[in-house]
Amino acid sequence: MSDVVNKLWGFCHTLRHDGIDYGDYIEQLTYLLFLKMADEKGIDIPRIKIFRDKSKWEDRTNLESNSTQEETKAADWNSLKSLSGNDLTDHYLDVLRTLREAPGILGDIFAQSMPRFNNPVNLKKIINMIDEEEWTSLDVDVKAAAFEGLLEKAASEGKKGAGQYFTPRVLIQSIVRVMKPNPLVSPQFKICDPACGTVSLEIIKSHPLALAPLNEQRRIVEKLEKLLAKVDTCKQRLDKIPNILKRFRQSVLAAACSGRLTADWRENNPDIESAEDLLKRIQEKKQRWYEEECKKAEKDGRRKPKDQTKNKKSRSHVAELPDIPLNWTIARLEDISYLVTDGTHKTPKYQPEGKPFLSVKNVRQFTVKDKDIKFISEAEFKEINSRCNPEKGDILYTKVGATFGYAAINKLDYPFSIFVSLALIKPVSPYFSSEYAEIVINSELVFSQARERVSGIGTPDLHLIEIRDFRIPLPPLEEQKEIVNRVQTLFKLADQIEQRYQKAKNHVDQLTQSILAKAFRGELVPQDPNDEPASVLLERIRAEQTKRETETKTAKKSTGQKGKRRSKKDDVASVPLDPTPIQQKKRETETAQKLTKQGEQQELEPLQLELPLY
Repeated sequence: MSDVVNKLWGFCHTLRHDGIDYGDYIEQLTYLLFLKMADEKGIDIPRIKIFRDKSKWEDRTNLESNSTQEETKAADWNSLKSLSGNDLTDHYLDVLRTLREAPGILGDIFAQSMPRFNNPVNLKKIINMIDEEEWTSLDVDVKAAAFEGLLEKAASEGKKGAGQYFTPRVLIQSIVRVMKPNPLVSPQFKICDPACGTVSLEIIKSHPLALAPLNEQRRIVEKLEKLLAKVDTCKQRLDKIPNILKRFRQSVLAAACSGRLTADWRENNPDIESAEDLLKRIQEKKQRWYEEECKKAEKDGRRKPKDQTKNKKSRSHVAELPDIPLNWTIARLEDISYLVTDGTHKTPKYQPEGKPFLSVKNVRQFTVKDKDIKFISEAEFKEINSRCNPEKGDILYTKVGATFGYAAINKLDYPFSIFVSLALIKPVSPYFSSEYAEIVINSELVFSQARERVSGIGTPDLHLIEIRDFRIPLPPLEEQKEIVNRVQTLFKLADQIEQRYQKAKNHVDQLTQSILAKAFRGELVPQDPNDEPASVLLERIRAEQTKRETETKTAKKSTGQKGKRRSKKDDVASVPLDPTPIQQKKRETETAQKLTKQGEQQELEPLQLELPLY
């Protein structure tokens, strides 16, 4: 999440030179993110109406339809991505003008919207930056935190402070902890955010709070410091697990593609077909497949498929690959696949229902996500799939955008089409199995090749000529099966650990609230009947408050001047508290360090939290 905020904020500094202040940047960012997420969700955006008038095209948005002269053009995200220069800034103006005059909530969102970009290069950069992320897949809190981060940074540059724009999340969380709303008990109870920070303080002041005896408060604070410190330590340790699992999976893939994972298996199975012989069988089967496809095309009256052996070859430098076992071989991806192509280069017309249409956002490592997909007409589906027809068992590979380099087996049970952002790889199965192909293409060995070959300014793009030239370590067929079996076993173990991690994380995330709830209910520490009653403490507080108010009024009369405005701290009377044992110990330690100018870092206290076993 911090990466997203830093990326957005870093670009904001660049735009300052274009005359765009922080508020304008956040406004423009909101408009562009809306269009991007609408595109990811497949939501239709009103089109720009165009009328011909005296041989000139004039863009208008609120004129009556003309059956002979009226045309439309897209006002969606893809229409912005496809343009640059002055054409882009002109079109962006048309898009905002169309959307601000749209009926309903869409018009409310874009009300009075105007472009703020003077330099089309900067507009193009921010479009490319936004296009790198799949925003609808991010957690809601991530997007909210990103905008909060921008607002806080913008407020820190001015004099008003963040409270003028929104109530900080820390304050909201504190209010919730104090008010303890329970929708199960009181479904009508709500906490409303007045958004400007002035009325909300009055609401807090008027709310009754439970007051514990002074000595019990000290015991509660001491106990809270210990428990919350342990919770923080536990969270820090848990936060390391996702990266550990990520490195573990990559290590498994690296071992699988180098032969280290199955070294013991080769020792026990020396008499198997070599990969060189297997490669010859692959080429023979590929040639027979091409001849059969030519016969089918001739019978159906279609054009013959292109001979893949006549494709242009890449001139890119071939990266040095690690050593492989003697009975393995290195092959180009195109040489061990029936077909390596990509989806349609033309943006189809989306519709609410029809044939599924997948793009780069639907593919991640080892996963094809069929949620939030778009739909196209039957006619466009047939046209696209006549050249690129994904079938079950094929490999889908991301080739455009920040998420390039992901491979997944198609396991969907229905036909679909794909966009140019995806490549389609048809391995010569079973000699080059789809399961092994998925493993090796997702490994660092192939991804490093992709990084060296990727091109494009702003938006990374892997051309087919480079994907076809990927160097693939090819083991014997029997060893491919053993590699797949071992990788799946280890990945299943990692998945189980990840599930336990999620359960433990959810439990720990609730610990702080549970501990605070027990503290405010008086259940965290034992109560001592010898403590001074809270009612006596309250009387002391009131007396102290009255005394201060009297002293303030007396001081004003004696000086004959209006006193300075009191700070908010003066409005709250406080009773001097002795330091807790932990605070006292901390002060002594700091004093000793200053005197000796030496400090030793204390080791963390062993974690004593009792977590449930899963």
